[in-house]
Amino acid sequence: MCPATRAEFEVAIICALPLEASAVLDLFDEHYDDDGDIYGRQEGDSNAYSTGRIGQHDIVLAHMPGMGKSSAASVASGLRSSFTGVKIALIVGVCGGVPVSSPDEPIILGDVIISNSVIQSDFGSQYPGHFERKSTVKDTLGRPNTDIRALLNKLEQASESSCDALGCNSLAIMDNPARLKRLDAENPPPLVHIGIVGSADTVMKSGEHRDHIAQRDNIIAFEMEGAGVWDNLPCVIIKGVCDYADSHKNKRWQGYAAATAASAAKSFLDYWTQADVGAQSDSATTVSDMRQLKLDALNFEQLDARHATIKKTHTGTCKWLFSKSEYLDWQDEQKLDEHHGFLWIKGKPGAGKSAIMKFAYADAEAKAKATDSAVISYFFNARGEHLEKSTCGMYRSLLFQLLNEVPRLQTVLDANKSNLKDIILNVESLQSLFRQAVERLDDTHLTCFVDALDECENSEDQVREMVNFFEELGEHTVENRIRFLVCFSSRHYPHITINKSVELILEVQPGHVEDITKYIQSNLKAGKSERVEKLKIEVQEKSQGIFLWVVLVVPMLQKAWNRGKVETLKQCLHDIPEDLNKLFKDILCRDTEDMEGLVLCLKWILYAGRPLQPEELHFAILSGTNPELLTPWDSVDLTLGDISRSILSSSKGLAEPTKTKVPTVQFIHESVRDFLLKENGLALIQDHIHNTSAGSAHDHLKQCCQNYINIAAIGQSEESQSEDIARFPFLEYSIRHIFKHAELAASHMVSQETFLTNFAIDSWIILHDIVEKHKIRRYGPQTSLLYVLVEQSTLHLCQTEI
Repeated sequence: MCPATRAEFEVAIICALPLEASAVLDLFDEHYDDDGDIYGRQEGDSNAYSTGRIGQHDIVLAHMPGMGKSSAASVASGLRSSFTGVKIALIVGVCGGVPVSSPDEPIILGDVIISNSVIQSDFGSQYPGHFERKSTVKDTLGRPNTDIRALLNKLEQASESSCDALGCNSLAIMDNPARLKRLDAENPPPLVHIGIVGSADTVMKSGEHRDHIAQRDNIIAFEMEGAGVWDNLPCVIIKGVCDYADSHKNKRWQGYAAATAASAAKSFLDYWTQADVGAQSDSATTVSDMRQLKLDALNFEQLDARHATIKKTHTGTCKWLFSKSEYLDWQDEQKLDEHHGFLWIKGKPGAGKSAIMKFAYADAEAKAKATDSAVISYFFNARGEHLEKSTCGMYRSLLFQLLNEVPRLQTVLDANKSNLKDIILNVESLQSLFRQAVERLDDTHLTCFVDALDECENSEDQVREMVNFFEELGEHTVENRIRFLVCFSSRHYPHITINKSVELILEVQPGHVEDITKYIQSNLKAGKSERVEKLKIEVQEKSQGIFLWVVLVVPMLQKAWNRGKVETLKQCLHDIPEDLNKLFKDILCRDTEDMEGLVLCLKWILYAGRPLQPEELHFAILSGTNPELLTPWDSVDLTLGDISRSILSSSKGLAEPTKTKVPTVQFIHESVRDFLLKENGLALIQDHIHNTSAGSAHDHLKQCCQNYINIAAIGQSEESQSEDIARFPFLEYSIRHIFKHAELAASHMVSQETFLTNFAIDSWIILHDIVEKHKIRRYGPQTSLLYVLVEQSTLHLCQTEI
C-alpha cells in the first residue's frame, strides 16, 4: 500500500542525469504515480519527483535539473521541505574512479563506489604556487548519522565487497549481450568499493591531478553532487564507475555504470532497516501537518472553473426565485420531513439552469456570512477536464470546500488511514469522509448546490448512485435534526427521481418568462413602435422558455434592424427556427463564407486532446486553412483581442474564450456540442465538408500539427528558447499530440503509413526535448521512431511501423 502522505516517505534517491534516473526507475517494484502525481510538493519547491516502491521501502526519486553541487543543494533543500520524513538520501549515478586506489582490488569500469565520507575537493584557497584544500566535509559539516555509519561499518567488514556479496542482481540490470559478457570468467562481475569520495563542481579530466588529490586525501572516486546534498540530508553516494577521471572520457560506459549503481542501491536498501510501521520519527510531521497534506490533496486546479465561466445574470433577473413557494418550502425547517432538504430545478437545454443556480448560490453564500452556516457548490462541466465532469471530482470539491468552511470538521481526516491515492481517487472513501463531516455539523447549517447532473461523464447508473447517496444522507440528517439542504439542477433527461423533494420546472415559471422579456426589452434596440413591441412579444413566445435561444436570436434581429426596416425584422424572425438544434444548423449554414475555417474550428473544439487557449486555436486553424501564411506570432501586430474576434467569427458565435485565469476556448453552451455529436450536426452541414467521421477529424488535426511543426524555428541557446517558444504558441500542443491524433485516426481505420514513412523523427525529437521541461522525459538524439511510438502507447501506429 502506498503512503498516505509525503511525510511517510523515509528514503530518497537523487539522480543528476536522465540515464541515472531511468536506471533507478527500472528497478522500482511498484510505481505510485502511474495515474499522475498524487503527492504534490511544498509551495516553493520546484523539483520534479517520481514515487514508488523498492522492496519494502517507499521511494521518492528527485530528478535534478543539472549536475553540480549548487543544483544538488537546491534539489536537496526542496526535497527536505516537501518530504519531511526522509531519513536517508542515496545519490545514485555515475562517477570517475581512481584506478589504483587499492593494489588488491583495483577499480575498473562498472565497479560501484559507496561513500563513507565526502571531501569537497575544490573547497579551499588558491595561492600563487598551489591550492590548499579545506578540511573534509565530514569534519566541517558533520559525519554520517549513527544508522548510516553502522550500516557502512557492517558492509566494510564483509569478507568480499562484491556485488555478489551485497546481493546485487547483475542479471536484472543487463539487458543486452554486450553487458552479459561481463559475467564471463574473463569479465568478472562489478566489485563494490567503500571509501572517501571527492566532490567538486569541476569535471576531473587530468590523471596527474587525480592521482595527486587521491593520494593526498585517500579518495577512491570523484563526482559532482555529494557535497551539495550532504549538508541538507543524511546521505550516501552510490555510483558506478564510467571513466577514470582523466582525459579519456567515454560515455559508452555510462549506461552500464548507471545500471550497476542502481542495482547496488537496491541491494543497499535491503540492508537498511526500516523504522517500525507507525513509529514517529524525529522529523515526523504533526497531526495538523498530516491533516493539511490530505486536505491539499483534495484540491485540484479546475475545482471552480465552471462556476467562474457562467456569465453573470442580467440585471433584474432571477429574483423571482426567492418568492416561489417551492423555494420557500425548501428553506422552511418545519417542512424538512416533507422534502428531506432537497430542491431539484429541472429545465430544457439552454433554459438558464446554471445561471439561476449561480444566482441562488451567491445569495446563500452572502447570507451565510452573517450566520453559523456554510455554503458549498459544484458545477459539472462536460467541456472541462476529467475531474470537472466526474462524481469523484464533485466529492473532492464539496469535501474540500466544507472542510475549509468549517475547519473543526477536518478531524475526519485524522481517523482515515487510507493512503492518498485511495482518498482522492476512490469514490467510496470520499463519500465516507463527506458523510462523517456532515454528521458532525451539529448546529452548523449546510447548503449544497450541485449543477448540471446531466453533464456528468459517469454512467447513468453511477449518477443515480450519487443521487441515492445524497438521498440517504438527507434522510439521516432529518432524523438527527441536522440542517442539510441540497439543490440539484439538471435537464429533464435522464429521468432520476427521489422519494422526497421539491421540484421546480424552470421554463414554465412566470418569473422566468418575465426575465426573458426583460432581456429582450433591454437588448433589442429597434425603437418603441407598436409593431416592434408586438415583435418582441413574438420573440418571447417563440423562445419557449429557452434563454439561450433568445441570446442567440436577439443579435440576429438587431443586425437585421440595423440593415433595414421593421418588415425586414419580422421576416428575419419568421425565418429563424424555434427548435434550438435547428437554430444551430441555421447559424452554421446561413452563409458559406469560410466554411473550411468554421469546420476546422468546430473539429478542434470537439476533438482536441485538451482545451486550447485562444492563441493556440488561432494558429491551429491557420495551420489547416492557410499553412503558407504561418509565421511566428507577433503579439503587437496580432493582439489577443484580435484573436478573440477571429475565433468568434470562425465559430459563427458558437464558441468563446472562458473568463478564467488561463482562458481556453469552449462552446457557448453544452447543447452546441450535443448538436454536433449526439444530433449528428456535423453531418447535417456535410454539403460543405468532405468527411465528418472522428477518424477523418483526427487525421485532419494531425496534419495541422505537422504543418505547424514544419515552420517552427527555435534557437539552440537556453536563453533564446523560452522567447522563441512564446512566438510559436501552438508548438507545444503540436509536439505532444501529433502522435495521439494519428493514433486515434488509425484506430478508426484511417491509414497512417505515409505519415510514418515520411515523418522527420530527428527534427521532432529536437523540438520535443526543447519544450519538455523535465530532462528525465526527454528522448535525446539517436532515439528511434518506434521507441517513441511505444513510449507514447500508440498501438496502431506501432503495428504500422513494424
